[in-house]
Amino acid sequence: MTDGATEDPKDPTELDAGTYEVLRARLSEQAAELARRAEGLNTRRLEVFGGAELRLSGTERVRTEHNCVPRDIVSVGGLVLFGYNVYFGLKPETAVGDVFSLHRFDRDGDAFAGADPGEAPGLLDHPQFLRDFAELYRYYRETRLLQLRRLDDKLPAVFQTGPRTEDIRVLRWRIGTGGEVGYIDNRGERDHVFPPQQDFAWTEATRDDHVPGARPGPEPLCRCAPTVTGLETPWCRG
Repeated sequence: MTDGATEDPKDPTELDAGTYEVLRARLSEQAAELARRAEGLNTRRLEVFGGAELRLSGTERVRTEHNCVPRDIVSVGGLVLFGYNVYFGLKPETAVGDVFSLHRFDRDGDAFAGADPGEAPGLLDHPQFLRDFAELYRYYRETRLLQLRRLDDKLPAVFQTGPRTEDIRVLRWRIGTGGEVGYIDNRGERDHVFPPQQDFAWTEATRDDHVPGARPGPEPLCRCAPTVTGLETPWCRG
């Protein structure tokens, strides 16, 4: 028997910590090497093809009277129209200032300078717009702003009035070539459309296209691929 005390094996926790540090150091080194190579490749690309590098020049804050949820922002006649939603608990009516605000591009400290609605006549101070806006929020309690869109010479403001995505109302303005703004009406749903997702037209299948038999279903409008015998499947149109 030996008089010396036996040495305790190393703590598994220490081994795991050491392994983690080694792996972390290796991954950090590989990440730095990858970033260096990518930067070098981008530098050579700019030398060969040219181009302007995009960089964030700064950030600004748009201040509103109440805390809000931003929805959209557009440029109108040298001003910025900012759209947002404010949720009040006990306020009986929603004013135009609770949804829209005008701002100038000139910096005012760390925020855009506010603009009076009179600086863009016909935008937020038009009498018919004020009536349509008030009726929209009075008769549809779930009304909220969804989007501001700039479509050529028109500016639609899309509101959702119910739980379904189809429940929308659109107020719209007309913007002239010189930047002048004029309110049109509250029937802008026809302008709130998007281009088709496919470049071909779908043909709706009707009862006349149904083919009975062992494999019933709509009759295809094209031939199927030939089988090993060179014959078409029996439910294809010849």
